[in-house]
Amino acid sequence: MKPPFKTLSTEDIQYFIFNIKEKFSLELSEKLNPIQIENKTFELEPYYSKDLQTRILRIGPLIFIEVAGNIFNEDYITPETLKNRILELKEHLGLLYIDNMRSILFVRPTVYVENPLPRTRFLLNPHTILPIAEMLAYCEEFMGKSGLDLGAGDGLLARVALRLGAFNMTLIDWNDLQLEKAKVFLDEDGYSKTKIIQENLLDHPLPILLKNDPSIQNTHFIVSNIGTHDRIEDGNRASLNIIRELSGINLFIHAGYTDHDLQDRTSFLEIQKNLMKIDFNITSYRYFWNPVHSIKRVGVTALIARKRIPES
Repeated sequence: MKPPFKTLSTEDIQYFIFNIKEKFSLELSEKLNPIQIENKTFELEPYYSKDLQTRILRIGPLIFIEVAGNIFNEDYITPETLKNRILELKEHLGLLYIDNMRSILFVRPTVYVENPLPRTRFLLNPHTILPIAEMLAYCEEFMGKSGLDLGAGDGLLARVALRLGAFNMTLIDWNDLQLEKAKVFLDEDGYSKTKIIQENLLDHPLPILLKNDPSIQNTHFIVSNIGTHDRIEDGNRASLNIIRELSGINLFIHAGYTDHDLQDRTSFLEIQKNLMKIDFNITSYRYFWNPVHSIKRVGVTALIARKRIPES
């Protein structure tokens, strides 16, 4: 089976980018290094409008488009307003959206204070971009499978998994405002029946509750983006507890860790060690998040863990 997203040819990409730049008066922010995973390369192209009302990012075959609204003057919009703005974007894009809808994901980003790059021009942070590239590189792992998105926020990783052919997804997060956004985006993507659970990952009964939920017992994979530095260690511990309880998990993709942050590096080594104890093989990928001609090198690392197959 082929993934449900449209594989864009070089000509498709050039045509789409040319036309969308015209529609939104966009400029290329900076040429970023591509992401290399195994033998696959994913180009990154970030664009932004001068008024910062619209930012766009291409990651390989997927196009991420910001829902209009200045992030500095408007911290929160209602689900109804978000839905209306998505509809306005679709109308504005017209045939560009109709012809490429399987490759387009609308997003409403959060500003990450820790991001060392000019956050005004970049739509997604590197800790999110790298696991998305990993998911694209291993897209066959998602076809027809069920998954969990831990620390789901607005559900971006879950939506990518669904675009890659996942059978269904369950989103878990404690933040009701983020989950409201997730519901709108999922509805607009055509995944209105996706299960959303508002729970704190750190609640001890949660892994048992998930284990006893018939709709989750057969989950095959987990994608996770825990969030801020101060929550990574606890988030990792919660992820491991859930993996231990759900015996069907055979794939775990964890969002990026910042190389220069000691707490991040320590957490990264710790979760690798604990995953290996429960029979997972670990592959990590590193990406230097910096413009091609920049001297400063900002590194992030993300991991893919696969359940070890017992030798017969």
